[in-house]
Amino acid sequence: MLRFVGGELAKRRQYGELVVFYAHAAVRFAGNRVGKCMGKKSGK
Repeated sequence: MLRFVGGELAKRRQYGELVVFYAHAAVRFAGNRVGKCMGKKSGK
């Protein structure tokens, strides 16, 4: 999905949206990883 949407935004030359899209995806990925680590520590 990242590659497809990123490609479409680049093709349409919407570089601002491209940066925002990848930044949002990176933050969501990082939050997911932190959530998984915190879940393991609390014994869930």
